Amino acid sequence: MENVFAILLPIFTVAGLGLVFGFVLSFASKRFAPEINETEEKLFELLPGVNCGACGYAGCQAYGKAIIKSKEEINKCPVGGDELVGKIAKLMGVDASSALKQFAAVHCQGGKNTFSKAAYLGINTCAGEALTTPNRGACEWGCLGYGDCVKVCDFDAIHMSEDGYPVVDIDKCTACGKCVKACPRAVITLIPKTQKIYLGCRNPQKGKIVKDVCSHGCIGCRMCSLPKFTPSGKVKMKGNLPEIPSDWDDYEISVQKCPGKCFVVMEDIKTFSYETVSP
Repeated sequence: MENVFAILLPIFTVAGLGLVFGFVLSFASKRFAPEINETEEKLFELLPGVNCGACGYAGCQAYGKAIIKSKEEINKCPVGGDELVGKIAKLMGVDASSALKQFAAVHCQGGKNTFSKAAYLGINTCAGEALTTPNRGACEWGCLGYGDCVKVCDFDAIHMSEDGYPVVDIDKCTACGKCVKACPRAVITLIPKTQKIYLGCRNPQKGKIVKDVCSHGCIGCRMCSLPKFTPSGKVKMKGNLPEIPSDWDDYEISVQKCPGKCFVVMEDIKTFSYETVSP
């Protein structure tokens, strides 16, 4: 009998400890679990769950938490598209029309339209030149032309044109923002896809200084901000550069008369022939 007891005692002891630890773990998991409210749960159910990272976050739940806690934009999931935006907007009680789809706009048309002051012999990347020879180019605000933005794009949405600057395929662009981060000159920004026109220049200088470095640069003539050329008065100047509103519609005269031809019209991009060169 004593032998049987000696055998069963460890078994019952282990089983008892297992029950105790199980109870403790169950209690702790409920007691210390992160609080997830009903809105978060519904949002997590709406998100596709593919965890592709195209939204800029580690996964769908991370993006969902950013929407809830940081008021992140609800249009950053390329997988869900417009349908998902509408569902999230309804859940969050916001206007879906304000979550406009965006694309990467390249604010430079330099490339072969500008020139260099010195030779660069380093690695062929924009980041490399910006770090080692920041003032090689005549325009210190323009695209460096090595295609760092092309290399980081996961959607084949950016191509280097034969003129030596990147052009974005609006239909393919998901506005993930990787090209924005990759550009050391901050030439690329995200703007609404509904916008009809934007400025293809970032040079804050004016007149002859700009013309001497680029034939497609904005010279700060202020013409586009005048009622004669923009009757709506929507274009305002910020320093020597015009600020282009997303709803600028009466731009035809300004585009025709612009001495630097520095405006980029969306319809022109959509019909752009992608004859590309290797970055």
